[in-house]
Amino acid sequence: MNTPQCEKFGACGGCSLQDQSYEDQLAGKRKLIAEAIGFPEEAISLHYDQPYGYRNRMDFIFGEQKIGQRMKGRWWETVELDRCPISNDRLNVLMQEVNAIAPEADAFDAKKKTGTFKNAVIRTPALSSSVTFVLNEESPLLKEAEALCRRFAEQTSAENVLIGYTPRESGVSIVEKFEVIKGGAFLKEEICGKPFEYHSQGFFQNNTVMASQMVDYVHGLLAPRNGSLLLDLYGGVGVFGICCSDLYPEVITAEAHPGSVQSAGHNVEANGCTNVRCIEMDIKNIHLVQLPDKPTDVILDPPRSGMIPKAIRRLLQRSPDYIVYVSCNPKQFAQELPQFTDAGYRIQSAAIFDLFPQTPHAELVTELVRG
Repeated sequence: MNTPQCEKFGACGGCSLQDQSYEDQLAGKRKLIAEAIGFPEEAISLHYDQPYGYRNRMDFIFGEQKIGQRMKGRWWETVELDRCPISNDRLNVLMQEVNAIAPEADAFDAKKKTGTFKNAVIRTPALSSSVTFVLNEESPLLKEAEALCRRFAEQTSAENVLIGYTPRESGVSIVEKFEVIKGGAFLKEEICGKPFEYHSQGFFQNNTVMASQMVDYVHGLLAPRNGSLLLDLYGGVGVFGICCSDLYPEVITAEAHPGSVQSAGHNVEANGCTNVRCIEMDIKNIHLVQLPDKPTDVILDPPRSGMIPKAIRRLLQRSPDYIVYVSCNPKQFAQELPQFTDAGYRIQSAAIFDLFPQTPHAELVTELVRG
């Protein structure tokens, strides 16, 4: 039994493994993933860094006096927190700043669907920070809540403050309807020494150190390939494609989310990558993309929901020479794997990157080759 660093462990629904040593956590993840994908456990490499203080994003909910996380087994109740041990120092500072105004906030009741303040989404990448207050747009106290957010914006050390609006029935903390009340809507991070911008309401890895390790590892896998074309699918804001662009004459990064594609274009320019092309595309339509008649290497980095069978089928119709599959949900990848093996691909190597210590989650990077 390991001593948890968080005094709310067991009640808070955020972490579930703090009572295990970090060595046991890593060993457990490797064992489960090896069994899921049918690959020798001892052949899966482990990559990790600090088990605490790593997160640069937390989605908190409002309690009566402080923000916190949902209670384990009682999702409608809030475990109020003074700090979060898995979050980085900057995030914990901003958490305390939000806690200073939390007693004045009309906290949303998730069971009754009443109240105003739903979430405080705090993001603290290395080069900027933001706080987004997610409000119930149907609340009769919306004007008072907006005034409190504006007062917070005048006092906080966060560079960017936004107000987001969702219907009272919605449970999401990423919003499409928002207002910037301080700074801007975009954040900046550095991966493998390269600058990247991304939207405060968009996806980006929450563990910068391990994300850089993972990107560098993928670069190392591709380096001996001497390939002609790299196809970066589910490319987001272009991190993999840009960081591996020195290895290929041509790179195409494809993403379905318009805002991410726009940021990817900016990141291509900022990093001087004249050989990278960004396209907006639902990956299931990969068969419609005109590709040069060249050997193709592919990076797949889908969301937690994975790839739909149609997308896999249409990708495999293109018969890529080599695939690097990056999965944040190894169980989902294991369900998809038979489609690849039926098409003649096999796992050549597998590596675990622990971007989420103290939780059961991890990133899995596999090489899929034919033959």
